Amino acid sequence: MPRPDRRTVATVVVAVLVMTLSGTPFRLLGAAGEFVGAQWHGVRLEAPEWLLLGAALAVFALVSLLLLAGLVRLLTSVGVVGSRVASAVKRLRPDSPSTAGLAFMIASVAVLFVGLAVVLPWFGAALTEDTGMAGIVEDIREGEVNTEIEDRFVGDTVERGNGTESPRGQSLADTDGDGLADEWERAGRTPDGAPLQDADPERLDLYVQLEYGDGVSRLSDAEREQLRSVWASMPIENPDGSSGISLHIVDSGDHGGDLDRSVSITDDTDVGQFYTRERLGDRSCTYRQVTLGTAGEEGPIGYAETPGYASVVDGTRFADYEGNVSLRVATITHVLLHNVVGEIEGRAHSDGGWLDYPAPEHERLTDPVAERLETDGFVVLSADAKRCGEKP
Repeated sequence: MPRPDRRTVATVVVAVLVMTLSGTPFRLLGAAGEFVGAQWHGVRLEAPEWLLLGAALAVFALVSLLLLAGLVRLLTSVGVVGSRVASAVKRLRPDSPSTAGLAFMIASVAVLFVGLAVVLPWFGAALTEDTGMAGIVEDIREGEVNTEIEDRFVGDTVERGNGTESPRGQSLADTDGDGLADEWERAGRTPDGAPLQDADPERLDLYVQLEYGDGVSRLSDAEREQLRSVWASMPIENPDGSSGISLHIVDSGDHGGDLDRSVSITDDTDVGQFYTRERLGDRSCTYRQVTLGTAGEEGPIGYAETPGYASVVDGTRFADYEGNVSLRVATITHVLLHNVVGEIEGRAHSDGGWLDYPAPEHERLTDPVAERLETDGFVVLSADAKRCGEKP
């Protein structure tokens, strides 16, 4: 291929200078930027992180190799010492092979980046829509969410049992073992006046008072239904032949509901700070209490007495949880089981199930937990039983 003469090179140089001074290249770059922006507008890449990272590394490696190849070729062709200086100057002329190679390299890199900017949005969308990658993406996101949740539930128990856990109602005629005397359940209230609406002496009943710190939204109607359904579907056989536990929720009225103060969950949060006669009234020692507050970005999600009556947990909505119930429902179920079951086989948490960290695959009651509930009913600390006027 014949080399361009000096007139041609000069003409090209002058044209480039004129275009540069007139701002034409910048307008072209601006137009290209708007075009690329239009391509990306409204596009959300759903490719998993490892794929995007791999693509970025591949592009970086390719560009680096091109730059390195061009640099090596330039230095090899030019030379830097002795008699090669003159040759180097000669080779740097516009019509030299080295300059042509360098220009080709720069043009190739520019085309590569522009091409990737234009093609990647389409490629990312097509990847998730047409190849089934969306399912893999969802699995990875779910794994990341689960890992985050698992870390936050480590150490969420206040283990006060130390071998002193006892079944409820040993001194009471309590057929179902829920700690509520049969005569109370038939009367629909305790001797102190705590209401036991819809109680059944032959079916486990769990009464829960919910408290909300400032900035925490109340459970929605759907979440309340989820919570009742979770407990009603637990595989626990009752004396009347039915299965499940009847969960009764109170979060309004004279007791329960808004605390009118913030609840910040930290490492030194007192789990029982709101379980008082002033707050519970005649429901004290009968109702469990779950206080929904706000946890930090790191650290514990909350605390639950194991066993006991009180829990303080994060009430923030977590949209990325992909279970059949909301994360708040899963969390409340988790801490209430800590309250009524205590330790299982010497451990506060189980392998899988509701007493493991909340996750879609853990939305079930494990056999050891179910057996404990069927055998012992709701357990209580000996100290709590005495404090509440019951001999264990």
